[in-house]
Amino acid sequence: MNAEAEPRSRPGPDPQAGPYNSGAGAYTRAGETTSDPRDASAAAPPPNPATAAARAIPGYISELISYASYWLAAKIDSIKLGVRNAVIYAALGVVGLIAAGGMIVTGVVLLLVGLAHAISAALWHTEWAGDLIVGALVLIVIFAGVYIGLNRFMGASRKKTEQKYEGKRIEQRVQHGRDVSDRA
Repeated sequence: MNAEAEPRSRPGPDPQAGPYNSGAGAYTRAGETTSDPRDASAAAPPPNPATAAARAIPGYISELISYASYWLAAKIDSIKLGVRNAVIYAALGVVGLIAAGGMIVTGVVLLLVGLAHAISAALWHTEWAGDLIVGALVLIVIFAGVYIGLNRFMGASRKKTEQKYEGKRIEQRVQHGRDVSDRA
């Protein structure tokens, strides 16, 4: 038998055969085809690019969904972290306010007790007299401050309301020649 008449089905190039084309599994000479039944790609037509792209779409969609869920999870975790930090800072602020309030109250109490003891020492060394005088003065100052503050606030609010309605009456006189008090 002639060596050139045999079909080449073994892998690997034959150094004496000349130029080779690489198929799906076996090397052949230019223009020759293999008769290996295992080589289905030689008999099948080339794949259509549109079909290949359509078959790849579910994979791309799955990948996109995976990336989107990763991004969404990161955003949710970021929001949770921000809320947690806000709650922690709010709690620290409340604790700080309570501590500052306690320090202020303690300072005021110590000041008033010291003032009461000083008055007691100056007045016949009776403790109750100093406590009574300082307690009464503190209550008088607090009530006077609240009374004056409320009167100023209410007066300013009343004055602002009166100015608002006086402006509306002036606007009515300009537009209609008379205001609501003239019609009443």
